[in-house]
Amino acid sequence: MDSTERKLEDNRQILLKEVDQISRKVMRTSRFAWLSIVLITSFFVICILFGREYLKESNVRLDSIESKLKSRPEQGVYHPPKDLPETRDEFNSRLSSVETLMEAITSMSSKALEQMNFIFTIVAAFFGLFSIFFAVRQL
Repeated sequence: MDSTERKLEDNRQILLKEVDQISRKVMRTSRFAWLSIVLITSFFVICILFGREYLKESNVRLDSIESKLKSRPEQGVYHPPKDLPETRDEFNSRLSSVETLMEAITSMSSKALEQMNFIFTIVAAFFGLFSIFFAVRQL
């Protein structure tokens, strides 16, 4: 009986050591999971904040360009010579084509920024759901 009890005690000690090792591994894994979740979440928060600031600055710049285009200069009125009407008409047509081109460029840029904002929002929502899913999975 003595040898059986000793074998049982040896097996018990071995099992206790294995349980201790497994619990240490689980603690390390759970710490790693929490640290990775915190790191990923903070990274996405920083990306979202910088993206918002970038979009704000871009919108401010586009608004200032658009307001400059819409406002007429009050410096003085140019009166072309009266003996060259075709030159004046040619100049006016070029000026109107340049104004149309500038308005098209600003509207296209603002639409591109709106599309980028939409894409940033979708990506941020996707990664937010992704991180929440993995956080719940770790728990």
